[in-house]
Amino acid sequence: MAKDLDRRTPPQSIDAEKALLGAMLIEKDAVLKTMELVKEEDFYKEVHKLIFGAIIELSDKEVAEPVTVSNRLKTNKLFTDVGGIKYLFDLIDTAQTAKCRILCKYSKR
Repeated sequence: MAKDLDRRTPPQSIDAEKALLGAMLIEKDAVLKTMELVKEEDFYKEVHKLIFGAIIELSDKEVAEPVTVSNRLKTNKLFTDVGGIKYLFDLIDTAQTAKCRILCKYSKR
């Protein structure tokens, strides 16, 4: 029984991780707020940990946006591991889609 508990997938939401990272790539305020609440190890998906780490590394020096984050990932030899620039833009798309869903939900009230 204890072995079965060890094999369970921990609670996670890949879509939420993607939306959070996408928001961080869009707005500096999202980076600052997220840094207070979230740690790299809070992410379930390994590539999200790598992207989050790159964003945090950049946050003191420059704006974390797709080009600067991709350059940081290239410097750390992690760029292809995370899916390249396309995946970074997919994260932004996920964040914007999530925001649209929330706005639509509340506009129908």
